[in-house]
Amino acid sequence: MTIIMDYKFIIYYFFIGVVNTMIMDFMVTKVAKLFDKAPFTNLERVVVLLLWPIYALTFWYNFFKSIFKGNK
Repeated sequence: MTIIMDYKFIIYYFFIGVVNTMIMDFMVTKVAKLFDKAPFTNLERVVVLLLWPIYALTFWYNFFKSIFKGNK
């Protein structure tokens, strides 16, 4: 029973990571096109997927900060 629960945790971790990485990748790609910058590379996508809690916290914090306080 605990082995199944461990696998569920891993699957949920990666599922949430994939969804979050897809959203971040979409937004970063749109912004990169606006400023003629390079979007995420595949290696960066893998790193973001594996360490998504750190990147998600940073990304969403700055995203909402720029929306509510303006980009000063």
